[in-house]
Amino acid sequence: MDDESKASQSIAAQLRAVVAVKGVLKKELAERSGLAVNTLSRYLNGHRDIPVSAFMQICQALDIDPGALLNKAAKDL
Repeated sequence: MDDESKASQSIAAQLRAVVAVKGVLKKELAERSGLAVNTLSRYLNGHRDIPVSAFMQICQALDIDPGALLNKAAKDL
C-alpha cells in the first residue's frame, strides 16, 4: 500500500471512530453532510479516497475540527 492510500485509510479510520463515539447513523450523517449514503459508506470504509470538499462536509456535519482529525490520522501512519 502506498503512502497516499495509507493516509486515506487512516483518515477514514479516524472518521469512523468519531462517528462511533458520537453515535451518528450513516443515514443521518449523509443527510447532514449532503452526501449520498452509498458514497459516504465508501469513504468511511476506505473503499474510495475522500475528496477534500467531502472531507470538509463530513467534518462540519460531525462538528469536528478537520485539522485535529488530520493530525490524529498522521500520527497513525
